[in-house]
Amino acid sequence: MYLPDLLYDFTFLLGLIILLVVAMTYVHLFSQEKRFRISQHIQNYADLWLSQALADNISAIPVLKLPPELSRYMKKKINRQIVIDQLVTAKKNLMGDAAKNIISLYKQLHLVNDSFSKLNSRKWYKIALGIQELYIMEQREALQLIEKYAGHKNELVRTEVQIALVNLLGFNGLHFLDGLSSPISSWQQARLLEELRPMDMCDMPRLNLWLHSHNKDVIMFALKLVEVYYEAEAYEAVLTCLRHPDEGVRRQAVNSIARMAKVSIIAVLIAQYKCESPRNKKNILFHLEGIATDSELTFLLTELKEEKNTARLDVARVIAMAYPNGLQLLAEKANETPLLYGNIYLHIKRELTL
Repeated sequence: MYLPDLLYDFTFLLGLIILLVVAMTYVHLFSQEKRFRISQHIQNYADLWLSQALADNISAIPVLKLPPELSRYMKKKINRQIVIDQLVTAKKNLMGDAAKNIISLYKQLHLVNDSFSKLNSRKWYKIALGIQELYIMEQREALQLIEKYAGHKNELVRTEVQIALVNLLGFNGLHFLDGLSSPISSWQQARLLEELRPMDMCDMPRLNLWLHSHNKDVIMFALKLVEVYYEAEAYEAVLTCLRHPDEGVRRQAVNSIARMAKVSIIAVLIAQYKCESPRNKKNILFHLEGIATDSELTFLLTELKEEKNTARLDVARVIAMAYPNGLQLLAEKANETPLLYGNIYLHIKRELTL
């Protein structure tokens, strides 16, 4: 075969490939545009219908009829998901009777079945989405099934299970902490505390168990519960956390202890200060600002003149904040040894005048 023939065949093949790529791209874009238009139609119909439906008492209507424009789209799972997403978004932003109406719509349209079916998926993100939909829609009958995924290998699924338990059971839902071996991120701990915030406080009989857990994240979260809810009866268990090898756990234990109305707190903090890391020393000094008494002044002045003390500025701040004559004491130190205390005094003085 001559070279011109080979070039011709190659050019033809390349042109055919380019044509196929262009055609496939066009088909893909066309289908995407069509899908977007259908999605917009469904959202518009659903928005209009939802606003009308919410004005009525949905739970009192035995059989709910969809408008024909919306009904014809609801045969496809992908379209029903659009409606589920809208209901979930609406439920997050509504309370009282309006929220109850959203839940009634969700159940009467049998969309709850779609959420349950997601729990049987092999894809972790679908399981997580199904769990989220069910707890937002307050489907307590799903609790037993949801809890089966508490040990799932995917972190996002596990976190959604934890949120679901707390959302549906309140403080009683924290039983998942018993024997928990997987990590709980700081973000997840914050989410759990936020879920608990609007709920009525109740006893936490397992709190001491969590404070002695082998999982440092469980201990950390339990300490945050102590800090937020002033669990003074856990004082002795919190004290044991001050000996934990993890610096973060010890720091949180200090935060929790500082919230308790105990006479011995200051002595505990000062004893802990002497054996702590620089970061944790800074945290202890922060708490001493509001609770230090005359008995601690000698300790603070000693720390202030300690040459190896990298927290001199923080110690000076405690002296200035905790004592009426604190700033004057710093001024005297600055006059005596300006090279050592001059800048510290000026810095603290500037802070107090801002």
